[in-house]
Amino acid sequence: MAVPPLEVNDLIEELRDGHVLLSLLEVLLGTTLRRSDERMPVNKLNNVATVLKLLEQSKVKLAGISNQDIVDGKSTSILGLIWSIILRFQVQCVMIENDSYANVMDFEVEKKLLSWCQTCLEG
Repeated sequence: MAVPPLEVNDLIEELRDGHVLLSLLEVLLGTTLRRSDERMPVNKLNNVATVLKLLEQSKVKLAGISNQDIVDGKSTSILGLIWSIILRFQVQCVMIENDSYANVMDFEVEKKLLSWCQTCLEG
């Protein structure tokens, strides 16, 4: 069964209930995840807690990010979460594929990403 494309227009607002994050993890992890469809605060907290737990199991660094912060719509936490997901599932995977070793430290990934950005933005 084909999954309809998911469109996000307001990142901060639309991530607060955990549904978009759970959908993202389903794609990244290749699995189906349970979620609460009710929009009560406790259900939102549970959805986001599930997301954070799965991300920690996937070795995503979540320093200072809580489910309450996400549900409350704290932009710093939400943007930090998205950045951590990008680093883990996009950038780090590319760096590992391009390097001859599989143990890439986070600092090296960030350093290589910064170097790439600087090269692309020269001139």
